[in-house]
Amino acid sequence: MKKTVGTMVAVMVVSILIGTSTTTKYATAGEAGRDGRFIIYENGTVLDTRTNLTWAAKDNGSNIDWANAKSYCENYRGGGYSDWRMPTQDELAGLYDASKSQQVDCFQYRKNHVVTDLIHITCSGLWGSETRGSEAATFGFGNGKRIWSRQSYDGACRALPVRSGKRASPTQVPYVRSDSDQGFTSPTIGAKFVLIPTGSFIMGSPSSEVGRDDDESPQHQVTISRSFYMQTTEVTQGQWKRVMGNNPSYLSSCGDDCPVEGVSWNDVQEFIQKLNSMEGTNKYRLPTEAQWEYAARAGTATRFYSGENNYDLSRAGWYYVNSERRTHPVGQKTPNAWGLYDIHGNVWEWVKDWMGSYPSGSVTDPEGPSSGSARVSRGGSKLNRSFNCRSAERRDDGPSSRYGDLGFRLIRTR
Repeated sequence: MKKTVGTMVAVMVVSILIGTSTTTKYATAGEAGRDGRFIIYENGTVLDTRTNLTWAAKDNGSNIDWANAKSYCENYRGGGYSDWRMPTQDELAGLYDASKSQQVDCFQYRKNHVVTDLIHITCSGLWGSETRGSEAATFGFGNGKRIWSRQSYDGACRALPVRSGKRASPTQVPYVRSDSDQGFTSPTIGAKFVLIPTGSFIMGSPSSEVGRDDDESPQHQVTISRSFYMQTTEVTQGQWKRVMGNNPSYLSSCGDDCPVEGVSWNDVQEFIQKLNSMEGTNKYRLPTEAQWEYAARAGTATRFYSGENNYDLSRAGWYYVNSERRTHPVGQKTPNAWGLYDIHGNVWEWVKDWMGSYPSGSVTDPEGPSSGSARVSRGGSKLNRSFNCRSAERRDDGPSSRYGDLGFRLIRTR
């Protein structure tokens, strides 16, 4: 066992089947809400209809110098797009409105003046792309001032990615529209599933990531070539009881809406076999480790799908700091861009793979080693520190192991 310490924007490529032929066109997907001229989409990106700029819904969430801010913006993959960049000072100024107020996360008594609440700026200023000598442009959302700061300055400045126009980039995550794109609900256990589209991502963590482990290297590109449905929450105690007729959870007093735990990998296989039999199918299973991390990230490259720091994690999951060391009913925290809850924390989640080393090159639909002594679980739990709850974190346990912070979620193949 590995040691641990105790909203689809914009315009996506859509294949529409007409008879026996397939045509490709651009279509708008997943509008989640509006605020004046701004539209937020289900993958957490925000379109300004006046300027035709698409913004990330939130900055990087922690202090950062100009060079790292530029790198963050250019490597951001929100919505599956690969053409994010650092905004200009003028573009940032276009988000300022002195008549609006927004609480600043980094200073208790300060407020920013952002034109829409759909974009959250967590501290006083944002870096701009312009430079002059050793200085770079910033824009202050507390006072509306254009400022030049040392590029090495890493206090109270954040990075907010932007992309130009609405046209889909050639390498973005493809999205295949069908009548079932809205999801699937199990008729037996009532579990809701969302469609996870095909696409590619970088699996693992960079050497600079805080709290990382060596088994998250090397980073490598993974392509998921087949879309699948993933359960929006961890399997609950009530769902387990409907299939198995018992409740193995150590914290059964938490109730039917809390995640089932105290189940081994082998127990989960029995549950899956019975559920498939009850519904006359063979489509339910555990996700592979690659499917899990791809779905967990939902286009992000940060430590958590919600950002980089503990505040971001607290919005997304139950962990050591906020859980009171107990499980909580599922679906109470902020979901990721693909509608998945409790990816970070609450309980660890079994995946299909045996534990093994990562490949050194690009792979498609990997399923891990063909044999081993321990199975992988992901996501961290109510008992863990923040670094154990990162998207890249891996844990391994024997397939017969049972713990009070170890559960699972299902996928369903199409």
